[in-house]
Amino acid sequence: MARRSSVCGICEGVNLPAVCAACCNAGLNDKYKILKRVTQHRDDVKRRLEAQLADKREAESQRKWRIEHGERNAKLREQLRTSSNDLIKAKARGEEQKKRLDARTNALERASNELTRKHRDLLGKYYPDLICTKNLSYDTLNAELIQKRRLQVRQLCKILPTRRCTGDEREVRICNVSLPLDDDPTSVSHNDLSASLGYLVQLLNLTARYLSAPILHSAGFAASSSRVWQRASYWDTRPIHRGEEYPLFLPRENGAAEELGHSSSSSHSLGLSLTEGSRSANRDMDVDASLVRCSTSSSSSSKETHKDVQKGIKMLKRSVASVNVYGYNLLSMQVPSDLSTFESFAELLSILISKEPRARTRRHLRREK
Repeated sequence: MARRSSVCGICEGVNLPAVCAACCNAGLNDKYKILKRVTQHRDDVKRRLEAQLADKREAESQRKWRIEHGERNAKLREQLRTSSNDLIKAKARGEEQKKRLDARTNALERASNELTRKHRDLLGKYYPDLICTKNLSYDTLNAELIQKRRLQVRQLCKILPTRRCTGDEREVRICNVSLPLDDDPTSVSHNDLSASLGYLVQLLNLTARYLSAPILHSAGFAASSSRVWQRASYWDTRPIHRGEEYPLFLPRENGAAEELGHSSSSSHSLGLSLTEGSRSANRDMDVDASLVRCSTSSSSSSKETHKDVQKGIKMLKRSVASVNVYGYNLLSMQVPSDLSTFESFAELLSILISKEPRARTRRHLRREK
C-alpha cells in the first residue's frame, strides 16, 4: 500500500494499515475519484450502446416495414390485374348480352307489329260493324267528356273570371284584381297582390283537377294568405324541408283597416249574377270572405321578405306554365310565344269555354302565322 507523506507517525510504517481518520479519509477520497471516473465512463458507454441499439431497432423496423409494404403492394398489384381482367371479361359479356337483348327486342317488336297488323286486318275483314260501333262510342264518350269539361270550366270562369287587358302594360286581371308583372311583388298593391294570387291558386288547382293536368308545386289556398311549396314526393304533399313554404302575400302594416277594405273589394270583385249556379257561387264567396278575414289577421304580424314572395310567385308561374303546356297540347295547339304565362293561361281558359275549340285553334294558328 502506497503511503503518502504526512505527519502521522503511526501510519508511516511500511505495509501497515492506516488507523487515523485523516489517513482513512484521504485514501477514501482517492478511491471515490477513481470510482466516479469509472462510473462516468460506464454511463457514457451505456448511452452510446443504447443509442446504437435504438438505431438498430429503428433500422430493423424500417426494413420489416419495407418488406411488408412490398409484399402488400405485390398483392394489391395482383388483385388489380385480376380485377382488370374480370372487368374486361364482364364488359365483353355485357356487350354480348346487350346485343342479344337488342336483337330479341327488335324481333319482338317486329312480331308485335305484324300481329297488330294481322289483328287489324282480321277485324276489318270480319268485324267492320264492330269497329264502326267502337269508334262511334269512343267519339261519343270523347264529345261528352269535352262538353262536361267545358261546362265545368265555364262555371269556374264565372266564379273566378279572368281576362287580359291589352293596354300599354299587358296585365291579367282575375276577379277584377291585377296579377303581378314579371315576378315583381311590388308591381301591384299589397291588397291586389295577396288577393289576385289567392284567387289564382284556387283557379289553378280546380283547372288542373278538371283537365287532369300535372302541377309542379303544391299550393295551399288561404284567400289572401295563400302559400306555395315543393312537395316532398308524389305521395307526400308536405314540403321537402320544414319551413320552406313561400308566401304569396306581403306583410301588412295596418292589418285591421286593410282587412276590411280587402274583404269588401274582393266580395264585390267576384261580379256574380243571380243566375245559373248563383247559390254555389254565393257559398264559395262566403267561404272566401271568411278565409280572408281569418288569414289577414294572422298575416299582419308576418316577417316574410320580398325575396320569399318573389320565389313563391316564380314557383306558382312554373305550375301555371305546366298546366298551359298540358292544356294546349290537349287542344292540339302550341303555347303562344308572344304572351306571358298568365296571359297564356287566360287565353287557354277562354278557348276551353268556347263552343268550337278546334275552329278557334285553326284561327289562332293562322293569326300567329
